[in-house]
Amino acid sequence: MKKQHLFIVSAIVFLGLIFSTYQYYQALKTEDVSAVTVGTPNPGHSLSGLECSADSLCIDTVNNRVGIGTNNPAYKLDVTGNTNITGQLYVNGVEYSSSSSCPTDWIDSGYGFCVMQYEARNVGGVATSSASGVPWVNVNQTQAAGYCSALGNGAHLITNAEWMVLARDIEAAASNWSGGAVGSGNLARGWAANTSYGDTWTNTAVASITGSSCLYNTGADACGSTGTFLYRRTHTLSNGQTIWDMSGNVYEWTHDICTSGTGTGYWQGAGWIEWTDSTLSDYEKITAGPIGAYTADNGAGRYYGCSANGNGFLRSGHWDNGSYAGLFILGLNAAPTFSSTSVGFRCVR
Repeated sequence: MKKQHLFIVSAIVFLGLIFSTYQYYQALKTEDVSAVTVGTPNPGHSLSGLECSADSLCIDTVNNRVGIGTNNPAYKLDVTGNTNITGQLYVNGVEYSSSSSCPTDWIDSGYGFCVMQYEARNVGGVATSSASGVPWVNVNQTQAAGYCSALGNGAHLITNAEWMVLARDIEAAASNWSGGAVGSGNLARGWAANTSYGDTWTNTAVASITGSSCLYNTGADACGSTGTFLYRRTHTLSNGQTIWDMSGNVYEWTHDICTSGTGTGYWQGAGWIEWTDSTLSDYEKITAGPIGAYTADNGAGRYYGCSANGNGFLRSGHWDNGSYAGLFILGLNAAPTFSSTSVGFRCVR
């Protein structure tokens, strides 16, 4: 009889374990986590009864966050410990690569890529970032892409996505605004002045020198170490790095083309308009404009529509664009084969 009793008790325990496992599985399957408790409670977070420990997976259903190795995730995915990723990582839509060691006169963007600190110069047929000389111009979009790729190590013509990461980082930094606060006053638009657009002088050429002695555009084709904030040629990234002529001096190609139309993926074909125009709100401003409701008066620049399918992206603006130039100026009226003394480029890697 004792053996039979032992067998019966063992069977009951075994069935109980199966039933408990089934309940656990069903709770996870149906997301009814109220029946499941794991580890140490997570202070300040209610997880409908699901709790997690510092060395477990934690799903914060209140703040829609996932923690691995932490019971207090502060981000959508918060990992404490080493992480291995098979495949490519993207940050704000830009492919991430280590930028811990950028070439001379390139800067770390802070977003996983290096970018030329200056508009590309022609040094013996090699695209070079340097304060010396003047921008390499009379280069079409296809040629610019080729000159950047020839540098190797993943170098390429800057894309619109990469441009936007930089521009919006600059937009979000108080130091880049004349009023000392984001949205207060104007962003600097650099070497870009024209009396037709409200300036007191008109430039006729690119800046002849680049450096601390030519930090501001101070008059027609003139510069100085001090001047009016609007005409400053540099912007500062959130990681403290300084970049030159993201606005003004010469237009810069990016590695993109447009398709004319309306709606997502298409670029409307109007002439020069402000980024606050309602026709740009569905796609164009989201993809290529400022976050804020800024206009040319704020140094944001303007938008020129896609006049023909396949046209390239031109950004920055040139020396006499005046208020049309800016961090977010976008001209979609030039074919990739177009070249001019007012168009240059910049590489990233």
